[in-house]
Amino acid sequence: MKILLLLMALVLSNNGFGQNKLTYDQIDKLDRHSIIRFAKEEIDKYLILVGDSSFDYALIDTIRIFKNKKKYCVQFEQIIKYVPFNTVYYYGFYVDLLENNVSKMLIFNTDTIVNPIIFFHPNEQDREKINFVKTALSLGSINESIGILEKETYYEIGYGSSGEKLDKRSGETYDWWDRIEEVPDPEEMLIETKKE
Repeated sequence: MKILLLLMALVLSNNGFGQNKLTYDQIDKLDRHSIIRFAKEEIDKYLILVGDSSFDYALIDTIRIFKNKKKYCVQFEQIIKYVPFNTVYYYGFYVDLLENNVSKMLIFNTDTIVNPIIFFHPNEQDREKINFVKTALSLGSINESIGILEKETYYEIGYGSSGEKLDKRSGETYDWWDRIEEVPDPEEMLIETKKE
């Protein structure tokens, strides 16, 4: 079974924004809102640098801060990543505050590369399809990332390390899949803080 493909496309090296580089201890002393504001400044600089006007913060519905002894990262994402048939879109950013790296979240639902790749802005038809999936799967409030890849006759739904297919006509699910993932060393686990 084809597994939901989520790529983090690293598009900027640490040479880009080195002048505002903070240390782990400096970042750790900031409150949550200041950390997010600093990450947004890095995103804004990046967007100006590459001339990308397809992004809008209104698209983002979840902001998470991850940290461990070696990393301090902020993730901005659309929690429901609906990918229309035969398309490629960006769905958020991952900002490494220690290295000043900005990465875009990219999801492919095609075998061919499409240029230019832009951020996904759902239209009314897209929202109707998302609502169909949420209703068929009895999904109320969604707190974890979910991927919905539209295929010709079904939707491929991914919930992290598991997923299923949903028939477009009947709303019936089939082909449930689950894979066991190796748990990282506890010393390297990222600590998550969700948007309030």
